Amino acid sequence: MEHSFQRQVWSIALPTALQSLVQNSLGIIDQVMIGQLGMTMIAATGFANKYISIYQTIIAAAASGVSIFVAQYAGRNAKVESARLIQVVMKWTFLISILVSILSSILPVMNLYTRDVASQAMDYMRVAIWAIPFQAYTVLYSVPLRCYHHAKEPFYASAIGILANTALNALLIFGFKWGVLGAALATVLSTALSAIIIAYYCYAICLG
Repeated sequence: MEHSFQRQVWSIALPTALQSLVQNSLGIIDQVMIGQLGMTMIAATGFANKYISIYQTIIAAAASGVSIFVAQYAGRNAKVESARLIQVVMKWTFLISILVSILSSILPVMNLYTRDVASQAMDYMRVAIWAIPFQAYTVLYSVPLRCYHHAKEPFYASAIGILANTALNALLIFGFKWGVLGAALATVLSTALSAIIIAYYCYAICLG
């Protein structure tokens, strides 16, 4: 009995930890690859990612709260209630994410950090901030999958996203010579890919 319980815990905890590690690597990969273009570029992406991480933390907190209710529904195998809750939270999180993305794209928020690299940081953030709605999808749709004992699928989706991000970074930064804009666009596209994959898994397995 104890061995079976430990195996269940590890089957959820390990993929969840790996998914978190992979998701947090997105900004690091951008900085490592863009850093080859100079100190100004790496400072710009670093400052912008610090700002974006504020909203990533808020999304993670929302997912933690949702997981409590979804776990209770999963215990009763109440998939309809789980789907309804996820859809309500997703709607409001998505709307807030869109609002944040629009405001962050317009307002010169990077001037709060530094004026030396503010221009490059704003160029990066105006594009990269649009990854936030897709990250909200990824994080929130991971909740029912874990609660219904499918923790590996979110990790697979995030792993595919990080591979796509690396490939797109190489193509857009060094191939097309788009610099910080290329890194930002690679982040948005790879995050969108992860969100699409995990949404498919979620509705096919848990909420369908």
